[in-house]
Amino acid sequence: MKSLSDIFKIKSSRGRNPKASEQASFDFITLIDHWEEIVGERLAKHTIPLKNQRKKLTILTNHPAFSQQLSFMEDVLVKKIAKLLPEMASQIKGLTFQTNSSFFEQKHKFSEKRKKGTEPSIHKFSPVYKERSKEAELLFNEVEDDEMKDSLKSIFIQSSEKS
Repeated sequence: MKSLSDIFKIKSSRGRNPKASEQASFDFITLIDHWEEIVGERLAKHTIPLKNQRKKLTILTNHPAFSQQLSFMEDVLVKKIAKLLPEMASQIKGLTFQTNSSFFEQKHKFSEKRKKGTEPSIHKFSPVYKERSKEAELLFNEVEDDEMKDSLKSIFIQSSEKS
């Protein structure tokens, strides 16, 4: 008779090697990282690997034209993937496509926000910061609570950085 822990091990692995499952997910991330090398810069902006199920790699595109273009290149792409990632060669036998333009719109908005966020902010000792600090001091001079005054000054300086 098997112990309860043996049954749970069998149930959790479902006959698969857990390390093989981890390796497969790692390979998929590697596939995403190398996608531009596989399809080229132009197509990589409009496509991304979505999932690999039943040996069919599903590719998400932002327009049906890109799906059609990639379908013509199916054999070439499968061979490129096998060459670049030999351990995935047996896991991908064909391609399927899904179209969803909203994913790529959100991705573009996110990348734009990241670009804006990387702009350098003014330094505490810069003349611009000192000037804005003086303006804030004049504006909030009548506020009696020091903690509140400091908070308002900080908000004023931060909001004037963005404009």
